This record gives sequence, C-alpha cells and structure tokens, in this order.
Amino acid sequence: MARADRNLQASWATLLFYQLSLTCSKISILLLYLRVLTYNWVRRAAWVLFAVVVIYNTLYFISTVTLCVPLEALWNPAVKGNCHIGPVYMWVAIGFHIVTDFLIFALPVPVVILMTVALSQRIMLLLIFALGFLYVKSIPLSKSDLHDHDSCCLT
Repeated sequence: MARADRNLQASWATLLFYQLSLTCSKISILLLYLRVLTYNWVRRAAWVLFAVVVIYNTLYFISTVTLCVPLEALWNPAVKGNCHIGPVYMWVAIGFHIVTDFLIFALPVPVVILMTVALSQRIMLLLIFALGFLYVKSIPLSKSDLHDHDSCCLT
C-alpha cells in the first residue's frame, strides 16, 4: 500500500474521531447546562439543542463512514465508486457546527445577564464562556485534495 493511501486512510479515521470528539464535547456542555441551569425555558431549549446535536452528528457520522461506496475509492483512484464528498457537503457540515457552537454559547447568556452579581463578574463570566471560541482551524478539504497524494487531511 502506498504511503499516500495510508495517509488518506488515516485522515478518514481522524475525521471520524474528530467528529466523535466534537459531538461528545457539545453533549457534555449541554448536560452541564441541564444540571446547573434552573430556568424551565433554558432547560427546554437545552433539550431541543441536545436533540439537534445528537441527530445531526449521528447523520454526519453515518455520512462520513459512507463517504465513498466502496470506501476504498476514497484513497484509491483505481477503484470505481460513488463518493459524495464535495464543497457542499463540507460547507453544510461546517455550517451546522458553527450554528450549534453559537447556540450552545448563547444558551446561558440570558441567565448570566439576569444574575444578581456585580456587572464586572457578569462580564468576566461571559468572557469565560467566549473562550470556547478559541480553536485551531483545520485545512478544509477541496475536491482536488481527494486524489492529491501530497494531501494528508480530510478536514
């Protein structure tokens, strides 16, 4: 097996674990919200957001597992297969992650604003929540990257 093929296989596996880690992180934060936030409307919104995160990420995981049928077509151009990866697929995935990230961030903001503590403490708490937006961005996949053997990343 060529090194480029192994790199693309590893990238595919990494994408699965990356997706799983994002899902677990979001679920963990939402479960924390359900435990500590007592307003009924916030808890209902957290449950709705929880359902959206679980359903979307389950579908995205299944979609990632079946990027190409047969899967070997993803890293071996000699294998004929049906692949559904492309710019639209990636932008939809990125869009859902960004939207759910902002919604998860925004969920406790009204509660923090209504807290009866000093304004400086509320601002600091909001800034701590905002720290979650600091992350390292991966290189997005373009269609030409699929069979470019110098490429090692799917995301």
